[in-house]
Amino acid sequence: MTRNPSRARLFQSALLLGLSCAALHAQAPNPPRSTILIDPAHGGPDNGARLAADLVEKDVNLALAQRLRSLLAERGFNVVFTREDDPPAQADGSRPPAVTTDQRAETANHAHPLACLLLHATNGGHGVHLFTSSLIPLTMIDEPKAVLNWETAQAGSIPQSLRLVNELSSSFNSARLPLVVGRASIRPIDSLTCPAILIEVAPLEGEGGAKTPVSDATYQQNVAEAIANGLISWRSHAAPAEAAEKTVTPEKPAKPASPKPAPAKPAAPAKQEDGDKP
Repeated sequence: MTRNPSRARLFQSALLLGLSCAALHAQAPNPPRSTILIDPAHGGPDNGARLAADLVEKDVNLALAQRLRSLLAERGFNVVFTREDDPPAQADGSRPPAVTTDQRAETANHAHPLACLLLHATNGGHGVHLFTSSLIPLTMIDEPKAVLNWETAQAGSIPQSLRLVNELSSSFNSARLPLVVGRASIRPIDSLTCPAILIEVAPLEGEGGAKTPVSDATYQQNVAEAIANGLISWRSHAAPAEAAEKTVTPEKPAKPASPKPAPAKPAAPAKQEDGDKP
């Protein structure tokens, strides 16, 4: 049988192309996880703290979140919000119900983000405050569970949360923004399965006692840029990606069942009369 050299060369080229594609596919690294969950605290009828006569915390939290989202999107992050806006009051003056802390935790855990950032604002203190959960972290000897407790789900992520604090602390220090780091259990942080930090912005004290309020646009932008730069460094490390791979979902506590009425006591046996005895 006579071989067709053109057909043979075509076959060899196709084979080499297939092997090359397979090799590239095998060597291509998985794309880094880049979803960031942002929770602008409060909202709706829940104003949070009153920061000035005409300023409430929920508005500052949302404004900072929107600045941060723009910066993160420019850096290739995917951003998920627990609330997008603050719905206006209805004609009767009522407002739609606020997003609950449990709903915020559900949104965060469903997104499997690289980091969860809970944004707050206050008139107390100075500069930026970073908090991680005060839960006791799980150790290597703790037995893994198929279902996590809703109230302590963050315990397994605390080592990563503390490392995330270190990344953001370095970024805030580089930006020369005063920083306080602590631990506190403020809902919904204990129910989150991602590396999670509560970021609270306080007024900035300057020389001569002058204060820059948390509503100042330049101050907010500087805070947002410091957070975004810290997250770039966080994303470049392998450990956060491994932490984000966890897919165990905490189980919300079941509502207590309605109490059932106690069973009726059996009637006492009838007393026999003397004449009834055998």
